[in-house]
This record gives sequence, structure tokens and C-alpha cells, in this order.
Amino acid sequence: MGRLGSNPLTARRVDTESQPGYHADGACPGLYLQVATAAGGLSRSWVFRYTSPTTGKRREMGLGPVSVRRLAEARKIVTGYRSKLLAGIDPIDDRDAQRVRNRTERAKLVTFDQAAAACIEAKAPEWSNAKHSLQWTNTLATYASPALGLLPINSITTEAIYQLLQPIWLKKTETATRVRQRIEVVWDWAKARGYCDGENPARLKGALGELLPKAQKVKRVVHHPALPYQQIGQFVADLRNLGGAGPLAFELLILTATRTNEVTAAQWDEFDLNNNVWTIPGERT
Repeated sequence: MGRLGSNPLTARRVDTESQPGYHADGACPGLYLQVATAAGGLSRSWVFRYTSPTTGKRREMGLGPVSVRRLAEARKIVTGYRSKLLAGIDPIDDRDAQRVRNRTERAKLVTFDQAAAACIEAKAPEWSNAKHSLQWTNTLATYASPALGLLPINSITTEAIYQLLQPIWLKKTETATRVRQRIEVVWDWAKARGYCDGENPARLKGALGELLPKAQKVKRVVHHPALPYQQIGQFVADLRNLGGAGPLAFELLILTATRTNEVTAAQWDEFDLNNNVWTIPGERT
């Protein structure tokens, strides 16, 4: 389909033109009414055709259907694009670059809470059980959200993370370490999505590591008291005298040397009583 006519278009002609092809608007160089066959009839839309000032190639830029953009508006838009051409700017390249800038600006408005929720949802399938996702959610909600939750993740600084960690770093070192690690993961995930850029402010090998004392130096591990093995017989006998599910579960834990969550979450179909075999599902081990 070639160029048809060079007289100024009219509003009536725009609405009634039925000959397929490109119909030039003689009043606005580069503006064309495109009529095309479509299911159920004809479609009419605006097209701006021009020569790129950067490549010298002919290009075509759609401006939308005539149903949402009338003739006067189309002429106004094309006039603006012709001004860009005179300035050496390709309108299509300029539009695409602006869309990228807009997406980037919108991305930078994503808050820490939004990024954390999306990060947890994305990583949940790689974790062994739902409890881990809940631990992440609760830890960040308790310690990170009050200070960081509503901040755009791109604006979070090392100082902000230091301020939330410092009060608990010595008192709850293990918890504080997990909080820092999880903030670091959320930030890295957000960076991969384009929501932030630069160095991760929660990385301990960066500036944060200079502000906080080393966790292994301040962490004081207090082990649970141990029962001398010589007393285990009497201890189990005392358990059996107590009655109830709790003592039975405790005895099972002792006899199988398993973990507490493996015992407390056990299901009857895991036990083969005929062969005295307990098969623990892999996701709970």
C-alpha cells in the first residue's frame, strides 16, 4: 500500500475513508491515516513516517487508533516529533528511552516490605518447609520493617541498617545475624529485579563490617544442660511414670536420636510397626 493523496485530511474523511492504504495529511508532513482491513470491517489509525536523523533509514511510528486520537491531536503530536527531528533526535528511540526511564523510576519506588514479600515468595520453593518462610517473614517484620519497611529499597543505606542492628547485636547476636543476612538477600534479589543498584548496604564485608563487632567474638553460646548417660535408665523410668503424650514423645526422641521437630510432626503413616521402621520424609529431616 502506498501513499494516497496529499490534500489536508478532514475529520469527516478520517471517519469515512474506506480505501485501504496510507492517506497523507497534506497539512502535516509525515502524518498518515492508515486504513486496513480487519475482522468485522476496517481499522483506521495514525502513523508518523519519517527519516531517522541518526541512521538515515525510513521509520514508521504508530500513534494509535482514530477512535481515541482525533485529527487535531495527531497533528499536534507529529509537529512535536518533527521538532525533535530538527534537533537530531529520533522520536522512536526517544520514546523507548523514556519508557525505560519511567520503568526505572517506578521500580525505585518499591519499598523494602514489598521487596521482602516478593523475595520470600520467589525463594519459598527452594526452602525445605513452609516454616522457613514463616521464620523469614516474622524476623523481617519484627526487626527490619519498623525501620525500613516503608522506605524505597533503593534509598536504604548502611547507616540505616546499622541503626536497627546495633541495639540487638550484642544482646541477641544470633537473631541480629539472621536479620542482617536476610536483609542482604532481599536487597540482592531487589537489585536483580532492577529495583536498586550499587553495593549492598547490608553486606558485612563492606562498611557494615567495620561498624559492628564480629559476631563470633561477642556470641556467647550457652548449651542446654546434658544428662550423664549413667542416669538415662532412671530418667526413662521416670518418664514412663508421668503418662501422657509428651513423655512418650520425649522417650521416642531419646531412643531414635532424632530432632524435636521430626518427633512432634510425626504422622502415623510414617511408622511400619510390623518391621519396627520409622521413615521420616526428607523435607522434615
